Amino acid sequence: MKLKAIFGAAALAFILAGTAQAQIDVSPVPVLKKTSALPKDWNRTAVFTEIFVRSYKDSNGDGIGDFKGMTSQLDYLRDLGITGIWLMPMNPSQDGDHGYAVNDYRAVNPDYGSMADFQEFLDEAHKRGIGVIIDFVVNHSGSGNALFVEAAKSKISPYRDWYLFADSNPGWYDQSMRGVSGAYWNDPWKPADKVVAGGQGLYYGVFDTTMPDLNLRNRRS
Repeated sequence: MKLKAIFGAAALAFILAGTAQAQIDVSPVPVLKKTSALPKDWNRTAVFTEIFVRSYKDSNGDGIGDFKGMTSQLDYLRDLGITGIWLMPMNPSQDGDHGYAVNDYRAVNPDYGSMADFQEFLDEAHKRGIGVIIDFVVNHSGSGNALFVEAAKSKISPYRDWYLFADSNPGWYDQSMRGVSGAYWNDPWKPADKVVAGGQGLYYGVFDTTMPDLNLRNRRS
């Protein structure tokens, strides 16, 4: 009897370990209510420049533009008459290029510096009467985002409805239901082309296989 109990407990532990979901922080991000010296509706009349952080100004010689580099150029931008800066995506991204395949919405790309470096840039821009907006990508995430990785593993994943999955291709918008590289998951012709090991079903990704579309009908996503 004791041996059976031990075996049963071990089997249960094995099952639970195999079905456990990764813990992903999806709690609301607190809003920092900070006052700004910028006038109301400053953006309506601002003279904007768009900046791709990676290629703009490198402050430490690693060949990658960064927040400190941008901060060092604020006086120059002000002298040009710039009163608004539009930043291309600055979150960690799997593409290592334009930044639109976001893998973590709660952090800044470490190649660009720290959150404190970004805050310093923001504060210094405001001191010069320059407002800042960021390109925050909410149409899709990167396929390496923890939410998508978990959603793709199982049809009963609690994150499954954060994205758009289907068992067969419904033919939406130029055949954009994807596995990877244009092949479907579990396609016998390209079994190595799976985005997520053991991934089930097809997902909707208009732009690219690395950018699965978020389900905007789901209020949690």
